[in-house]
Parts: sequence; C-alpha cells; structure tokens
Amino acid sequence: MRQSNPILQYGNKPTSQKAAIKAMCAQCFGCTKNHLEKGFRESIRDCTSRDCPLHPLRPYINEKVACRGQDFHVQPISIPAQGVGPKRAKKRS
Repeated sequence: MRQSNPILQYGNKPTSQKAAIKAMCAQCFGCTKNHLEKGFRESIRDCTSRDCPLHPLRPYINEKVACRGQDFHVQPISIPAQGVGPKRAKKRS
C-alpha cells in the first residue's frame, strides 16, 4: 500500500530531496506524522510564501504551468561587483 503522508514518505526515503521538500511543505501547512490537514496538497500548490526558499520547488503544482514561467517567480539577486573580474589596463596617453 502506498503511503500518502509526505512526512512518513520522507522517513522511508531520508536521502530523497523530493521527499524532503514534500515533507517540509506538508509540515508548514500543519501536517504531522499522525495527522494530515484536509486539502494540504491544494494549500501547497496555492502557497503564496514567495520568501520561502522552497517555493519554486514546491510539489503538487502543474509542471507545464511552472515551466512556462507563470508560477515560477524567482527573482535573480544582484550582487554588486566590487573588485571582481579581470582588471583593465589603464590607457597611456
């Protein structure tokens, strides 16, 4: 019989990144080893916590939508380039 609780699934496959992400998202919505919140899959799919580092990786979303970029809202961070990269030679006059 297939286990439907993502937290227990992670316990069975502790090296699986996919199982770890599912378990973390389920736990975030109130699921435990002994209790599953009603509608937790839909809650994870509709999650609006864009500050969560797992948000773009969350399970139960339509992969076709995510691939088109409609649900994958990761903004690149800009890091100021101070003293990074090759130095340019100064022009001599």
